[in-house]
Amino acid sequence: MRERIQYLDIIRIVATVGVLCNHIPLAAIHLFDKQATDIDRFLVNGNVHVMHPAVLLFVMVTGALLLQPERIIDYRKILTKYVWRMVVILALVGTAFAWMEIYFTDKHFALYQIPQALVNTLGGHTWKHMWYLYMLIGLYLITPLLKAGINQLSTKNLDWLIGIGLFFTSIIPAIQQYSDIEIGIKFPIASNYVFLMLLGYRLSCISLGKIRLWVSAIIIFVAIFMLFGYMEYVKGYMSLKWLSDYSSPMMILYSAVIF
Repeated sequence: MRERIQYLDIIRIVATVGVLCNHIPLAAIHLFDKQATDIDRFLVNGNVHVMHPAVLLFVMVTGALLLQPERIIDYRKILTKYVWRMVVILALVGTAFAWMEIYFTDKHFALYQIPQALVNTLGGHTWKHMWYLYMLIGLYLITPLLKAGINQLSTKNLDWLIGIGLFFTSIIPAIQQYSDIEIGIKFPIASNYVFLMLLGYRLSCISLGKIRLWVSAIIIFVAIFMLFGYMEYVKGYMSLKWLSDYSSPMMILYSAVIF
């Protein structure tokens, strides 16, 4: 049995708690929107910003585990183990959610609705939080190629690849989000999750130490994102909301600091 890596288990626990602390208050504030005050919205959405790294941490842990050189990952294993698990979950749970949505429209259950629920699931039209499983299938499918690339790259070139990838999938979108500047140069890989997976692997290979420094940095990030929540929902600067997006440079840096 492969020895468990304790700090990655801790990160997964932190990320799991983060997902719960993200979704539950947000659902509550939407359900009781008319009764909510600006302070309520500030506290809930500030909390959502603070907890948003959860998904990025899961992606980085995936990279740290699957991209290790000593781990044998070929397409047979990817398809029969990792991808198959996600497909089964989507087919069962995703289709159940899709069927529930049909029920909310038709106001009754019927067997003829099942094929439509399956079609909706195939098209990604199930409950919103299921998007991660669709994305994860894509990451799994590219994993053997990423491992082959890492084996051929020097550490310096891997750092360049991660830096360039995140520049095009995070920094440039931030520039375009907050300015009138439009960048014509396009990068062939649009998703930042590929490079976050590589970043997770890269960070797992180094030891940074000085835990107090990183805890202090996390506290500063928490204060900044709570401030953003205040500026958004009390002062009305809603454009700041993008800074907690999964592709935001601040959110990626925050996630890396936690990792």
